[in-house]
Amino acid sequence: MLNARSSHRAVAHEEDGRIFVTGGEDEFGYDMDLVEYCTLPFGNSAETVESHRILTWHRAAPMNQKRKYHGLCYANGKIVAVGGGINRLELTRTVEVFSPPDRANPLGQWTFVRPLDISFKHTFVVVVDDYFYVFREFHFLDLACVLNVISLINVTIFFAIRRMYMN
Repeated sequence: MLNARSSHRAVAHEEDGRIFVTGGEDEFGYDMDLVEYCTLPFGNSAETVESHRILTWHRAAPMNQKRKYHGLCYANGKIVAVGGGINRLELTRTVEVFSPPDRANPLGQWTFVRPLDISFKHTFVVVVDDYFYVFREFHFLDLACVLNVISLINVTIFFAIRRMYMN
């Protein structure tokens, strides 16, 4: 990557094999809004170790809000960043949708959409049948218990987000 970071998130663009890395914090603990991407080799070239050494990273449009420990997902050609930590101790409810770089917009573009009802960090996002499910972190010691609880509670669902924001 072009910038060292931790607490970032990554997602794959399914149509063209690009990997996007968003947000995180730098070596001094400052939040980042930076977005970088590379295209993974595929086909026969993906089988060689050498092909992974020559990945070229590119900068994309920065997010509208610096964030770390956020949720990130890909759906219908867009990337969605959800919640996360900001300013070391605060949480954000903001949600942004990214239109990845293309010929018409070489850096891509982030757009704020409806915020979460509740703010949390360490979120993860799953898309099933065009519904976005946003899960928050859990503090249980028993992993089996966590898996059962995740399926039942603490889920925020964005109904019809595709119709509203993914056009």
